[in-house]
Amino acid sequence: MASFPLATEGLFISMAPAVANMDASAGKQKFYRGQADYIYHVAWHSSFGSAMLSVKVAGEPPVIQPGSPVELEGLSVMEWTNSEGGHGLSFRAAAIRPVTTTRVSRTTTGGDA
Repeated sequence: MASFPLATEGLFISMAPAVANMDASAGKQKFYRGQADYIYHVAWHSSFGSAMLSVKVAGEPPVIQPGSPVELEGLSVMEWTNSEGGHGLSFRAAAIRPVTTTRVSRTTTGGDA
């Protein structure tokens, strides 16, 4: 399936620490491009509305406190289906990192801080 890049205007807030992306049938952590895969639960807020997203990111998780603003680099979405008839959207980012106060101000106001 194809993946599509997403614009990341708005404010992303980390809601919980990263959790390992596990393969339920094997009981082992999944890897993506040779790196351990993690899932981050983030809230997105903008003038268009709000949403909760589960975003997969490969690599060692940075220290991010729940409730802290974060930046998602290279965010993309992919539609998926499985053999049991399930379907949905999957979100993946190339990186996640804490955001400085200056960056939060620019993101939420649209101007320079």
